[in-house]
Amino acid sequence: MIYLLHGEETYRMNIRKNELIQLKDTVEQNITTFDYELPQPFTPVINACNTLSLFSDRRVIIVRNPFFLNPNCKSISRLKEKENIATILEQYLKQPNPNTDLILFCSGFNIDQRKKEAKVLKSFEGKSVKIWTFSNPTSYELDKLLDQELAKNRLHLSKDAYAEFRLRINGSATELYKGIEKLCLYQKKQLELNDIKHLISINPDVNIWKFQDAFLANNGKDTIRNIKEMEEISNMTPQSIIPLLSFRLKQVFMVVRCKELGMNYQEIKGKTKRFYPDKDYQSSHGRSSHELLEMICELAILDQGMKDGTVDPKEGLDYFLLRHLNPHGISTR
Repeated sequence: MIYLLHGEETYRMNIRKNELIQLKDTVEQNITTFDYELPQPFTPVINACNTLSLFSDRRVIIVRNPFFLNPNCKSISRLKEKENIATILEQYLKQPNPNTDLILFCSGFNIDQRKKEAKVLKSFEGKSVKIWTFSNPTSYELDKLLDQELAKNRLHLSKDAYAEFRLRINGSATELYKGIEKLCLYQKKQLELNDIKHLISINPDVNIWKFQDAFLANNGKDTIRNIKEMEEISNMTPQSIIPLLSFRLKQVFMVVRCKELGMNYQEIKGKTKRFYPDKDYQSSHGRSSHELLEMICELAILDQGMKDGTVDPKEGLDYFLLRHLNPHGISTR
């Protein structure tokens, strides 16, 4: 049988892969793993599938991250010795070795449905191929999943602790499961906000979002705190922080400018390709498009100064933040 596992939710994907390996008590000597992240001939995999086992009746062949299914990877055309993987795969799928299980393990990405190899696999689905897709749940589904896991493990989170846990997993079911495992190891059933901050690592993307939102909300205390966390936890520097802030300001600027021109949110969505323009507008906290554009220009000049060595990165970023947060509670004196 050929198993295709793909998707962004890697926790359950790994569990399913291990379950497939453990079927029929496969001995370790009969488990072979190929790393196919980079383009290379696929014939060695087929040869391994057709090899007779000397240790038991069953073999397991694992192909990690097959490049020919990855939407971000080029084809095999760069190789000196080209081969038609789709044709080779189709020939094997017509008569697969009944004593071999082939696992195509696409960790962290969905297969490119347009590729010939993907179409071949889909055409044999339900025959010699089984396909599992592991996608991150929607926001509603994730809340339901979190409630189920908390109930199953008899864990109780305060309102603030629940909100912080939800924020730190950043919409990822994989991070949810990892977080629940940490809470279970803590051997404490009633958890408060400080417990979550101590046990669950903050996602770098969450730090970035919290920093940007705090800055736009004129919250100097949270802005500085989140910058420190990004520097300590994610090893980020002023040079890497500035482009992220500039990008966020540009997103908000587009929405605010469209709103100033009298467009409704549906029109703004079509014009800017922003899914939630109303939230972008709210995050501006009353800043005008002119004010946002001035900050974007300042950041561009600051970034250039850092690159040519005329501006100290830390001092430049600190001065920018202090100057724009000065009217809202931070003194430059």
